[in-house]
Amino acid sequence: MLSKTLPRRTLLALFLCVVGMSGCLNSSGRGIPKGKIQGTVTYKGAPVSEGRVFFTSPTTGIAIAMNLDESGTFQMSEGLEVGTYEVNITPPLVEDVAGAPVATKPKDYPNIPKKYRESATSGFTAEVVKGSNSFTFAME
Repeated sequence: MLSKTLPRRTLLALFLCVVGMSGCLNSSGRGIPKGKIQGTVTYKGAPVSEGRVFFTSPTTGIAIAMNLDESGTFQMSEGLEVGTYEVNITPPLVEDVAGAPVATKPKDYPNIPKKYRESATSGFTAEVVKGSNSFTFAME
Protein backbone atom coordinates (compact mmCIF):
# COMPACT_ATOMS: atom_id res chain seq x y z
CA MET A 1 0.00 0.00 0.00
CA LEU A 2 2.85 2.40 0.76
CA SER A 3 4.36 1.83 -2.70
CA LYS A 4 1.10 2.95 -4.38
CA THR A 5 0.90 6.25 -2.44
CA LEU A 6 4.59 7.13 -2.76
CA PRO A 7 4.41 8.06 -6.46
CA ARG A 8 1.41 10.35 -5.82
CA ARG A 9 3.25 12.13 -3.04
CA THR A 10 6.34 12.42 -5.21
CA LEU A 11 4.29 13.86 -8.06
CA LEU A 12 2.57 16.28 -5.69
CA ALA A 13 5.91 17.43 -4.28
CA LEU A 14 7.33 17.85 -7.79
CA PHE A 15 4.27 19.85 -8.85
CA LEU A 16 4.55 22.15 -5.82
CA CYS A 17 8.25 22.73 -6.54
CA VAL A 18 7.56 23.69 -10.15
CA VAL A 19 4.74 26.05 -9.13
CA GLY A 20 6.95 27.59 -6.45
CA MET A 21 9.82 28.08 -8.88
CA SER A 22 7.57 29.81 -11.42
CA GLY A 23 6.51 32.25 -8.71
CA CYS A 24 10.16 33.02 -8.01
CA LEU A 25 10.80 33.70 -11.68
CA ASN A 26 7.94 36.19 -11.83
CA SER A 27 9.03 38.00 -8.69
CA SER A 28 12.53 38.42 -10.10
CA GLY A 29 11.17 40.41 -13.03
CA ARG A 30 10.96 37.76 -15.75
CA GLY A 31 7.64 37.55 -17.46
CA ILE A 32 6.25 40.71 -15.85
CA PRO A 33 4.79 42.98 -18.53
CA LYS A 34 6.47 46.39 -18.70
CA GLY A 35 5.99 49.58 -20.62
CA LYS A 36 8.54 52.14 -21.76
CA ILE A 37 7.61 55.62 -20.59
CA GLN A 38 8.34 59.11 -21.78
CA GLY A 39 6.66 62.43 -21.38
CA THR A 40 6.74 66.15 -20.81
CA VAL A 41 6.04 68.47 -17.91
CA THR A 42 4.85 72.04 -18.43
CA TYR A 43 3.88 74.95 -16.20
CA LYS A 44 1.43 77.44 -17.74
CA GLY A 45 2.34 76.06 -21.17
CA ALA A 46 6.14 76.38 -20.80
CA PRO A 47 8.43 73.35 -20.38
CA VAL A 48 9.76 72.74 -16.86
CA SER A 49 13.49 72.36 -17.49
CA GLU A 50 14.56 71.24 -14.02
CA GLY A 51 13.09 68.82 -11.53
CA ARG A 52 12.09 65.22 -11.14
CA VAL A 53 8.97 63.23 -12.00
CA PHE A 54 7.97 60.46 -9.59
CA PHE A 55 5.77 57.49 -10.50
CA THR A 56 4.50 55.59 -7.43
CA SER A 57 2.23 52.55 -7.40
CA PRO A 58 -0.10 52.47 -4.40
CA THR A 59 -0.72 48.74 -4.92
CA THR A 60 2.79 47.36 -5.52
CA GLY A 61 4.92 50.00 -3.79
CA ILE A 62 7.05 50.48 -6.90
CA ALA A 63 8.44 54.02 -7.04
CA ILE A 64 10.73 55.54 -9.66
CA ALA A 65 12.08 59.02 -10.29
CA MET A 66 13.16 60.52 -13.60
CA ASN A 67 14.99 63.79 -14.14
CA LEU A 68 13.57 66.43 -16.44
CA ASP A 69 15.85 67.72 -19.18
CA GLU A 70 16.07 71.26 -20.53
CA SER A 71 13.07 70.69 -22.83
CA GLY A 72 10.86 69.45 -19.98
CA THR A 73 10.98 65.81 -21.06
CA PHE A 74 11.61 62.61 -19.09
CA GLN A 75 11.99 58.99 -20.10
CA MET A 76 12.57 55.49 -18.81
CA SER A 77 13.54 53.13 -21.62
CA GLU A 78 14.15 50.10 -19.35
CA GLY A 79 10.43 49.86 -18.79
CA LEU A 80 8.12 50.06 -15.80
CA GLU A 81 5.75 47.35 -14.62
CA VAL A 82 2.28 47.88 -16.10
CA GLY A 83 -0.29 49.39 -13.76
CA THR A 84 -1.69 52.62 -12.39
CA TYR A 85 0.73 55.11 -10.86
CA GLU A 86 0.32 58.30 -8.86
CA VAL A 87 2.55 61.05 -10.25
CA ASN A 88 4.16 64.08 -8.65
CA ILE A 89 6.77 66.59 -9.76
CA THR A 90 9.45 67.97 -7.44
CA PRO A 91 12.06 70.70 -7.83
CA PRO A 92 15.67 69.66 -8.33
CA LEU A 93 17.77 69.10 -5.22
CA VAL A 94 20.43 71.57 -4.21
CA GLU A 95 23.55 70.38 -2.46
CA ASP A 96 24.93 72.33 0.49
CA VAL A 97 28.68 72.30 -0.02
CA ALA A 98 29.50 74.23 3.18
CA GLY A 99 29.62 71.14 5.38
CA ALA A 100 30.72 67.60 5.09
CA PRO A 101 28.40 65.42 4.91
CA VAL A 102 26.54 66.85 1.99
CA ALA A 103 22.90 67.57 2.78
CA THR A 104 20.20 67.98 0.17
CA LYS A 105 17.09 70.12 0.18
CA PRO A 106 14.51 71.13 -2.43
CA LYS A 107 15.41 74.21 -4.44
CA ASP A 108 12.98 77.13 -4.33
CA TYR A 109 11.45 76.66 -7.76
CA PRO A 110 8.28 78.71 -8.43
CA ASN A 111 7.23 76.92 -11.63
CA ILE A 112 6.51 73.72 -9.70
CA PRO A 113 3.68 74.74 -7.35
CA LYS A 114 3.49 72.97 -3.97
CA LYS A 115 0.24 71.24 -5.02
CA TYR A 116 2.12 69.13 -7.59
CA ARG A 117 4.98 68.12 -5.28
CA GLU A 118 2.96 65.42 -3.48
CA SER A 119 1.14 62.58 -5.21
CA ALA A 120 -1.80 62.97 -2.81
CA THR A 121 -2.48 66.51 -4.06
CA SER A 122 -1.09 66.60 -7.60
CA GLY A 123 -4.13 65.06 -9.25
CA PHE A 124 -1.85 63.32 -11.75
CA THR A 125 -2.05 59.60 -12.49
CA ALA A 126 -0.56 57.47 -15.24
CA GLU A 127 -1.78 54.16 -16.61
CA VAL A 128 1.30 52.29 -17.86
CA VAL A 129 0.53 49.65 -20.47
CA LYS A 130 2.78 47.17 -22.27
CA GLY A 131 4.74 48.83 -25.07
CA SER A 132 5.31 52.57 -25.44
CA ASN A 133 3.63 55.12 -23.19
CA SER A 134 3.68 58.90 -23.53
CA PHE A 135 2.38 61.29 -20.86
CA THR A 136 1.95 65.04 -20.60
CA PHE A 137 1.63 66.64 -17.17
CA ALA A 138 0.44 70.23 -17.51
CA MET A 139 0.64 72.28 -14.31
CA GLU A 140 -1.30 75.52 -13.93
